[in-house]
Amino acid sequence: METVIWMPVLLLGIVLIAQVSVWLLAQHTAQAAASAALDSARVDGGSAASGRAAGQQLLQGGGLGRIRDPRLEVQRGTDTVTVTVEGRVPTLLPLLDLHIARRATAPVERYTPDGAR
Repeated sequence: METVIWMPVLLLGIVLIAQVSVWLLAQHTAQAAASAALDSARVDGGSAASGRAAGQQLLQGGGLGRIRDPRLEVQRGTDTVTVTVEGRVPTLLPLLDLHIARRATAPVERYTPDGAR
């Protein structure tokens, strides 16, 4: 009789551990896409479009780290670049809706001649 009670609890615990793993992997994927987009957009001669392309390349990769409904925004100003990645985590449990968002900001790289400092 005890097995009937504890087995669903054990299985639910296993599924929850798997869901947390998928959530962490999606968080890592979002951060990696934001970093790739940032690195591409902030270099001298880079652009928001090149950053977007680099980030999208990572977001469109398959596997468990895939983010559902991803949204990648790259803003390149005169001094800084800001990248935002948002989306939804694939879920193993019905009625569960997990959102993720990651942001990365860095200064725009500029070439400065030795005598101009």
